[in-house]
Amino acid sequence: MMIDIGNKKERKKVREVEILKKDPEQLKKQIENLEMMIKTFTKGLEFFKIVADLALKVKVKNITR
Repeated sequence: MMIDIGNKKERKKVREVEILKKDPEQLKKQIENLEMMIKTFTKGLEFFKIVADLALKVKVKNITR
């Protein structure tokens, strides 16, 4: 059954109630999964920065030759 909730405040209330209905263990698992995803994403960004820095160094060396 689909309920049409038009305004933003009502949608927010519904989300808050749905969160409160969830099992605490399930919420804990979701939080742990999100934290793991954030760590993975952060490591990926760090790796990308290292690669970008190396690429710039190589480019600069090629230009100065």
